[in-house]
Amino acid sequence: LGEWNGQNYLNCQEAFETNYAKGIRLFEADFSLTSDGKIVLFHDGHETRFGLRKNFTEAEFLAAKPFEATLLNLQGLVRLLAKYPDAKII
Repeated sequence: LGEWNGQNYLNCQEAFETNYAKGIRLFEADFSLTSDGKIVLFHDGHETRFGLRKNFTEAEFLAAKPFEATLLNLQGLVRLLAKYPDAKII
């Protein structure tokens, strides 16, 4: 979803909204499956950077606040796309 606050690979709400405000409408996102079978926006291999164990749950993921960022699950992404209907995910 773009860089935010000097950090990349966050796939967070703040990155989306900041880059949207800059005029970006086409966003790349990374998706992962949690240990409880939920889809979250996360780049594999960054567990320790986010303070997570390897097999994290959706609740653990959403409770993490790396760099004070708001992490997103699939529902959170859908809410953003409803709010910004001209944005596209690749």
